[in-house]
Amino acid sequence: MASPTDAIAQHVFNVKSLPTAHVTVYQDRAEVQRLIRVKCEAGKNEVLVRGITSNFDSSSVRVDGRGSATICDVQQRQRTLKDDDADYVLAKELEDEIVQLQSKLSELQDKSTILHKKLTVLSGVSDQVATGQKDASFPFSESSLDNLSTFLAFYDDNMALVQSQQRANDAETTKINDEIALLRRKIDELYDGGPREVSK
Repeated sequence: MASPTDAIAQHVFNVKSLPTAHVTVYQDRAEVQRLIRVKCEAGKNEVLVRGITSNFDSSSVRVDGRGSATICDVQQRQRTLKDDDADYVLAKELEDEIVQLQSKLSELQDKSTILHKKLTVLSGVSDQVATGQKDASFPFSESSLDNLSTFLAFYDDNMALVQSQQRANDAETTKINDEIALLRRKIDELYDGGPREVSK
């Protein structure tokens, strides 16, 4: 039979409610330090942090403390959803939405490549005209361009159109990336009553 001294005092926090102590941004990742203030009771205490994103590097978790308490262990766990669980069905639907959005992202990336090539071609043609180079690959001959103003009008109209399309494409890409991030957070929140947990 467990004695009162064997009882573990549990302190539960959601990561969103914890103040950010420090953030360091690297090229491929970011390091975020959160501050947790816990009034520990005599004996064993467990600090449970819910809501940690599933995209974090599990090997990068570090826990430090101040005061007389001793950190004995740090564990990470994630709830396993069963096929007949309503949350599993919802998580699967959200994952399917992510797949569809990722497909749209691929299409936008292809379009961005095409638009970039168009901009490169227009800039290349402009450079050739500006330097007076007459190359066999140059798509406009002197006979097809009545004068310089005709070309400049063509250049301005097409450059403005392509740049406008590129901005719209970039905006749509950002929107879809935001939607995917939101869906992933929702999937996280289906696990263990809130995303991943770290206990110590």
